[in-house]
Amino acid sequence: MIKIGSDLGVFKALAQSSTPLCVNKLSLTTGADPLLVSRIMRYLASNRLVKETNKDHYTSSKATLAMAEPRIEGAMRYFHSVSNPSFQVLPDYLQDNEYRNTTGGDVPGTRLEIHT
Repeated sequence: MIKIGSDLGVFKALAQSSTPLCVNKLSLTTGADPLLVSRIMRYLASNRLVKETNKDHYTSSKATLAMAEPRIEGAMRYFHSVSNPSFQVLPDYLQDNEYRNTTGGDVPGTRLEIHT
């Protein structure tokens, strides 16, 4: 959900706004369906990533400001795209290889293409 919030730009929108933004405004800004934006925002608020000031009205929190920071956003995107896929497939990969240490070959969860 953090990645989705980042993709929609809600962290940046809230960080840049001096007043709370309603779901309809965020929906117009993002181009996403208002009901979906509302659901995403409720999740983010329940995890203290944004503050809900009134029903369907949100403002930034310290976490929002952090997520709007390019370095933090970049780290989140790296984790989502590179690290997390490896973590997800590692248990099955190790089981399929009978829990043997490997010294080369395929690496679980990578989609890296090397062009020579």
